[in-house]
Amino acid sequence: MENADDNRVKILPIKVLNDEGVGTTLSAYKGIKYAIEKKVDVINLSLSGIGHSKLLESAINEAYNNNIPVVVSAGNDNTVITDYTPANIESAITVSSVYEAMTEEGNVTYERAFYSNYGTDDNAIDFSTNGVFEYKRIIDGKEVTTSSMGTSVSAAYVTSFIAMLKQMALSDEDDSNDNLTFSDIYKSLYESAIKKVEDEELNKYDFGNGYLKKENIILQKSEEEQEWEELPVEEVDEDSEFMQLVANDQHWIFVVDKTCFYLKDDSNWKSDLSDMKDELYDKKGINLNI
Repeated sequence: MENADDNRVKILPIKVLNDEGVGTTLSAYKGIKYAIEKKVDVINLSLSGIGHSKLLESAINEAYNNNIPVVVSAGNDNTVITDYTPANIESAITVSSVYEAMTEEGNVTYERAFYSNYGTDDNAIDFSTNGVFEYKRIIDGKEVTTSSMGTSVSAAYVTSFIAMLKQMALSDEDDSNDNLTFSDIYKSLYESAIKKVEDEELNKYDFGNGYLKKENIILQKSEEEQEWEELPVEEVDEDSEFMQLVANDQHWIFVVDKTCFYLKDDSNWKSDLSDMKDELYDKKGINLNI
């Protein structure tokens, strides 16, 4: 993790999408649940889908209740995050991408990346940061620089900033950061963020609470004990006939809440789903669009 300098930082990779980048809200839900069970310190979801998923919201709420921040990407369609999940989930930390540039006068300026989604009054961006990552490889004896770009990169950066805060909270006595709360982390990010350029406030819809840079990250714990109110979590029957059907072939369908959308032309799979359509609706209230 580039922006976390301590060798005590470890990454737990959990695959929720297939090799073509396709998955379901169920697979993402189960990935979050697995991360919670493993007691991770922070979760990164560099992915995006259309709609609002109560399933993902429930999982992210559960992470919040367990003091685990979930950092998500705003999306790369140059539009509002209202219809993008998990970016539109309030308990997630949603990150947009921003460019840092120099004016002709030699002053630093910041602009939202042309691809980055942005916030509204009702669905806000939390923070913004750089959306480009460059890495070098040796190919045929020559050094080649490759770059990745997008809000997925930005979300990964902010995830690493939280790892840095966790490191800062470690003490020699107990080597534990368990006393660092979600409120402490959010306050630290807020206090670390650049909010003005030449006395002009950054646009909250593009930048959220400000622009984050590695060199500016500071630990700032809440001085007063914060009231902690757990968020609602819905239990999901992962062993139900429908959920097993969904999980068996994630490449062909996408689930938003209790609506299943057919994605790929496969007559056998479509037929199997059609046979279950009435039963799914009658017994479980699940709508099947094929």
